[in-house]
Amino acid sequence: IYLQKSDFFNAGESLKILLRQQPTNEKYIDLLGVTLIKQQKFDQAIKYYEDIFQVNPQNITALKRLVGLFGKTGDFQKANKLMEAMVQKKIS
Repeated sequence: IYLQKSDFFNAGESLKILLRQQPTNEKYIDLLGVTLIKQQKFDQAIKYYEDIFQVNPQNITALKRLVGLFGKTGDFQKANKLMEAMVQKKIS
């Protein structure tokens, strides 16, 4: 409901509570990352998307979001490294 109302702060807080109960739930982690992106908290969002890789290194959504986040934070070296990995895996 908070996301639908663009109340990203409260959406994030609710997702953190859910993640305490299910810390490896990729959907919750992704949604929390989205709420952080909407708040322009890119460094925090990066941490959560990196957490997804600990759960599932094949999560393409997280990989794509990380590329974008590294671009937004100016870490083009990491963005390029991830893009190269995507090309090697033939991910689009």
